[in-house]
Amino acid sequence: MKSKLTILLYGFLCSYVVFYNDYQKQNIFHGDPEFYYLYLPAIIKYHDIDKFSFYEDIIHRYHPDDSMIQGYCPIQENTGRKLIKYGMGVAFFEAPFYLIASAWCGFTNYTPDDGYSTPYKIAFIFSGIIWVMLALFLLRSFLKHYFTDSVIAVTIACIAFGTNLYHYTAFEFGMSHPYAFVLFSLLLYSTDNWYRTLKRQYLYLAGLAIGMLLITRPVDVIALLIPLFWNISGINDLQNNYKMVASKYKDLATAMLIVFVFTFIQMVYWKYVSGHWLVYTYSGDDHFDFGH
Repeated sequence: MKSKLTILLYGFLCSYVVFYNDYQKQNIFHGDPEFYYLYLPAIIKYHDIDKFSFYEDIIHRYHPDDSMIQGYCPIQENTGRKLIKYGMGVAFFEAPFYLIASAWCGFTNYTPDDGYSTPYKIAFIFSGIIWVMLALFLLRSFLKHYFTDSVIAVTIACIAFGTNLYHYTAFEFGMSHPYAFVLFSLLLYSTDNWYRTLKRQYLYLAGLAIGMLLITRPVDVIALLIPLFWNISGINDLQNNYKMVASKYKDLATAMLIVFVFTFIQMVYWKYVSGHWLVYTYSGDDHFDFGH
């Protein structure tokens, strides 16, 4: 019970900070988060994923500087189309909240249904808060097999408030970091449950987590080591895990297919815009931060 209350307190405090800092006065669609998010209005609202001709009007309404789109969406020499340099993983997480905001704008006709008005701001912010809370519940479910509720409550409090997770949830919205945390929590939960029960749905969830990580924060593909070396303390454990996984080769193949589906969606976008299946989207940068 204490751990549940800790998670609810976290959600409440993040929400309080958002409204206390008056999110409406903030230009929250800027920098990296703006271009993680750009997939959604470009595809769902404007049906323009390669030219972004709608963006000039958005800049006029909400952004004083239009120079950023040139750096974040460079024109491809082969096709003349503009490519969003970031993966679409964050947009997958934000999509349900975007659709709710879109429905609200269409139903009320109170604010512009342009993908960037106040309802979309709220959706953009609370996407992170809600997903992180769900991740903390997943983490709690994983930990309860090994620790008491009091220990879990302290652990969750330390992670939620003592790391940059709190900053990226309550202050700097739309970054990929909170969503990567969601996927790591899902991977821990599904891996632990699969090794304990061998139920296929947990292996599929692990595949989902890894596939989404590849298009959210590619460097975090190192998370693949979690299911590969789960609960290993020696060579015998490694051999036993290998035999166990090999005996479930059909379920493993399905999990690998799930990983491929998500990466293939990203590759289809790259192929359409650039003409290539694989694209190094940071080739024009002076430096490359793998954390983006």
